[in-house]
Amino acid sequence: MKRSVTVFSLAFAMSVSCAKGAPTSTTAQEIAAQELGLIPEPLSVQAFAATYTVAAKSSVRTSGSDSQNAVLFLEAFLEQRGLTVSDPAATEPAAIQLSTDANDPTIGPEGYHLIVANSGITISANTGQGLFYGLQTLEQMFPPTHAGPATIHQAQITDKPEYPWRGIMLDVSRHYFPVPFVEQLIDVAASYKLNTFHWHLVDDEGWRIQIRKYPRLTQVGSCGDHDHPLGSAPCRFYTQQDIRDIVAYAKKRYVTIVPEIEVPGHSAAALAAYPELACKPIASNVYCPSQQTFRFLENVMNEVMELFPSSDIHIGGDEVSPKAWDASPLAQSVMQQNHLSDAHALQAWMDQRIEEYLARHGRRTTEWDEVLAGGVSKNVIVMGWRGTNGGILAAAHGNDAVMAPGTWMYFNRYEGPSAWEPLGANQIDTLHDVYAYGPDLRSLSAEERGHILGVEGCLWTEFVPTTNVAWFRLFPRLLALSEMAWTAPAQKNWNSFQQRTINQYPRLEARGISFYIPGPNELKDTVTEAQHLAVTLTSPVPDSTMYYTLDGSYPTPSAKQYSAPISINLNPGDEVRLRVVTVLANGRSSTPAEASYIRRWKNLTKDN
Repeated sequence: MKRSVTVFSLAFAMSVSCAKGAPTSTTAQEIAAQELGLIPEPLSVQAFAATYTVAAKSSVRTSGSDSQNAVLFLEAFLEQRGLTVSDPAATEPAAIQLSTDANDPTIGPEGYHLIVANSGITISANTGQGLFYGLQTLEQMFPPTHAGPATIHQAQITDKPEYPWRGIMLDVSRHYFPVPFVEQLIDVAASYKLNTFHWHLVDDEGWRIQIRKYPRLTQVGSCGDHDHPLGSAPCRFYTQQDIRDIVAYAKKRYVTIVPEIEVPGHSAAALAAYPELACKPIASNVYCPSQQTFRFLENVMNEVMELFPSSDIHIGGDEVSPKAWDASPLAQSVMQQNHLSDAHALQAWMDQRIEEYLARHGRRTTEWDEVLAGGVSKNVIVMGWRGTNGGILAAAHGNDAVMAPGTWMYFNRYEGPSAWEPLGANQIDTLHDVYAYGPDLRSLSAEERGHILGVEGCLWTEFVPTTNVAWFRLFPRLLALSEMAWTAPAQKNWNSFQQRTINQYPRLEARGISFYIPGPNELKDTVTEAQHLAVTLTSPVPDSTMYYTLDGSYPTPSAKQYSAPISINLNPGDEVRLRVVTVLANGRSSTPAEASYIRRWKNLTKDN
């Protein structure tokens, strides 16, 4: 829908905002902020029992030079709800006001002020990006799926992010994902205020980006995945037009795409296409440090820079085996000529060649934390994945760093008992595990802490063959990532977060996202001396039904339906295993959640 945008002065905007009479704690009944169900939790929230109804036809007025993009998103959202937008008369207050005239240094470029009062809604920010994030918060205040006029709580919200880098990584080498999925992931990530999409385009299993100068990269290198060796699967990759479209899509949502082109390791797909770039005599997945290799990489980077406006290009640098270099006369000659003592030094030398080339074109590199072993320049962003030490050491060295420790931030891991889930990485990484993580910066000085740019969750896809499995792995853990990246650490509260996720599951359903369905919060292993237990269960997903068994069998809809506390009788030494599945209104079922209940022998030690 196209419409004219009415621009008005800051003074008029402020006078209208004041006229709206936003309630305060002295004039209206406050409610707990968590009742709004917002994720990530804003910096400051006052919520009220009083409500405001967004009418079927709402007038919108804007102010500021950077508001048009936000207006388009507001219009699209309201139209999806069956609501329409109109321009107000010049002398009348608008139902919704959007302003980028805030001129408020306390909220920065991504922060915003949101007021829902008895006569309308006002969002003000310093930039269009802040306005966009204010709209994402406003949308969460609406009922998840309701169409037509909507009633929302009145509130006053001031917000800004904790970190400037709030990232999600998608590996499309191990399994290719179609353009619509990539765009939807960017869209939903932006709705939870993530602003960086790290696109792992290249790895051993497949090369997924079209490079015009080297057509065999996609003619050969894209024809495989984790389940199919190169040459045994359809050739799947993103054309340059696909990439331009995705970059433009992300830009409208204030998401920066950081492409990753692996150097020097994880390069089997490229070397299958151009074997002359490999070392001899040992075949491997590592580029040989020849002038031909550098010409190839520079030409590839030229086209990458044409496609991606990001100031940062990720060049990998992880898990490089030295075997091929150790056996290669060419690699050994390069090491001798450049006085390089070992493979770490050779890798650093290669990486620095690419860093310097990109720097001459106004770009900087992001690299995995292994590169610290050979030394890096201060311009490199280090992405710490092997625990937390890499990022901390990088910051202490004076490098910017992004924290992506595999223990908490790798979403290819199981979320519950692995027997019931799709195949995944061996470890379990629950929603609570993700939420409990936060960069521990106590060992850093105040200046060094400023080098921690933020956090990133990573979806490696060896065991993620479909979009449904991808959504299953990403959500709800991406919600915890969102709050970790945006919300001040002192505000984080697990119980509050659990309560607020109740507002999010119906929204994910409405988006068609097949998220992991969590089990009841009350389920936990229990050892007791009691003979009788009454176990109460509450599903965190609204409008769902729970079925359970007590005999170790898999609960199906033919099992007992939960409707009242479950009575469990225990003899001394008994163990009863309660298994529960949750079935959504659309029929999708969870994997079983379970807990064991054991009655121990009373005063066993004392009796002996």
